[in-house]
Amino acid sequence: MKSHFESFPDNKTVDPNAYMEALKTMKKGDIASIFTPDDTHFMIAKAVLERGIHLMITKPVVKTLKEHQQLV
Repeated sequence: MKSHFESFPDNKTVDPNAYMEALKTMKKGDIASIFTPDDTHFMIAKAVLERGIHLMITKPVVKTLKEHQQLV
């Protein structure tokens, strides 16, 4: 089985909102992996989950109890 990996943005670009472009290429049931600075986890995770995409995320998932509750 051949696997495919695509990163957003590409390795030559800096764009803190690139995850939004990545999400446009995904469909419900796909999987996203978040390994960004801790303070960006919540906004990215929320956008991923709202689209029905499975999520793997590094610890800490988010930084506050309120953010945890919102994601649940």
